[in-house]
Amino acid sequence: TSLVGIHQAYNCATVLKAFEVMSEMGVKISQEAIKTGLCELTHSGRLEIISNKPLVILDGAHNEGGSKALYESLERLAKGKKRIFVMGMCSDHINPQVFANVIKKDDIVYTSMVKDNVIAASPEELKNAIMGYCDNVTAYESFSTALKMAISNADDDTVIVCFGSLFIAKEIKKYFSDML
Repeated sequence: TSLVGIHQAYNCATVLKAFEVMSEMGVKISQEAIKTGLCELTHSGRLEIISNKPLVILDGAHNEGGSKALYESLERLAKGKKRIFVMGMCSDHINPQVFANVIKKDDIVYTSMVKDNVIAASPEELKNAIMGYCDNVTAYESFSTALKMAISNADDDTVIVCFGSLFIAKEIKKYFSDML
């Protein structure tokens, strides 16, 4: 499939088991239909590779389970790479365990917020919440500024990870589509 995260392999296995059980119950679904469905499956904003140069990954992870899956996937996809995070998050999703699961002391984090989102944490609020987990955190008023900074600080051995909410996906994708 085009799904990147290791957790997605488990999800696909669950789907295949469900089809097996349905088949035993008399529901007929062709192997070709199952194969086509899995091959064409996408999950926008979930470990979605937005750019290859530099490597930019977008993930809506905002809770403990999502942050663990993101960390495990980064260990597989970008182990040993310098990591720059561009983050935005809803105020009610600020959770120290999310930061502890993903962000390490030597990472770089740029915070921002989705415009016109009344539940978004301010860049400063998010920066203050992250400061105990990372020594290099900067707040920016816009994702475009945060992304420009991330890209300017990236090299071939860097992964830029945009995460914290699915709300940020639209702005992140717009920034990269405008670059083309």
